[in-house]
Amino acid sequence: MLPTTTPSPNLLPPVLPVPILDAVAIDGVKEHGKTRPLSMLCSSPGGDEPIMFVVKLYGDMDLAHCRLARELYGALLGQILGMNIPPIAIINISSDFYTSVRDQALASRLRNSPGYNFGSRLVEQALMPPISVPPSHLQAAADTFAFDMLIRNVDRKPDKSNMFQSATGYILFDHEEAFPYARPHMWLGGLPEPWDLKETAQGHFFYKQLKGSNVQFDDFFAKLSLVSDDFWATIESRLPAEWQSDEIPNIRSYLQKACNNIDKMKRGLQEAIV
Repeated sequence: MLPTTTPSPNLLPPVLPVPILDAVAIDGVKEHGKTRPLSMLCSSPGGDEPIMFVVKLYGDMDLAHCRLARELYGALLGQILGMNIPPIAIINISSDFYTSVRDQALASRLRNSPGYNFGSRLVEQALMPPISVPPSHLQAAADTFAFDMLIRNVDRKPDKSNMFQSATGYILFDHEEAFPYARPHMWLGGLPEPWDLKETAQGHFFYKQLKGSNVQFDDFFAKLSLVSDDFWATIESRLPAEWQSDEIPNIRSYLQKACNNIDKMKRGLQEAIV
């Protein structure tokens, strides 16, 4: 049984350990997304019943392990802040796993990604969100928007939502493109302040639906205000050694600055959707 978290409005959930599972078999290839993740049956070394995960291979990514680290960081932070994130795991692919795969192109991909990869529990019977936000989901949309602005997620956009709609809100996945501030030298003109959000906000899936609305971000920032330095350290301890890089202290520094300026962050969000 994989761990889940139940956020409390008065106390942040703990940063749970990330299970390490072994890849057992391939069920198929997801054709959406540039990395074409795999549906894989995975199980714990103890031999529990295999569970289906959507697995991203570091060999398919431009920044390799750095992308996986961003995925894990985003998922754990999202869970802490009350987002609905599918259970995650680190998926170990043995060095000879590729030999059991007949498709040569797929076997080559697996051969290039032995060891630890990123897995997200497959969501069954998932519904893509409509462009219009139901009134019952408006606050959930606002919380999702706030979370994505915090991590500068530029990959949840009108033509690629990277989420499913549930009865009460949204199920979020795909955070490999988040945390662009992990590489501050790549920002032309310098890295913007965490609360300078207008440019990022305009490309978000929920921007048009939230623009001009009276949504509040108080609950989201109340949770963010409870995040301590211990949380960042614990999240970072969940990263495998080979996923560590110079990006991690940059991510932490940016997020700490956001947490230390809650009022500016809240005002920046409100101004972005005026």
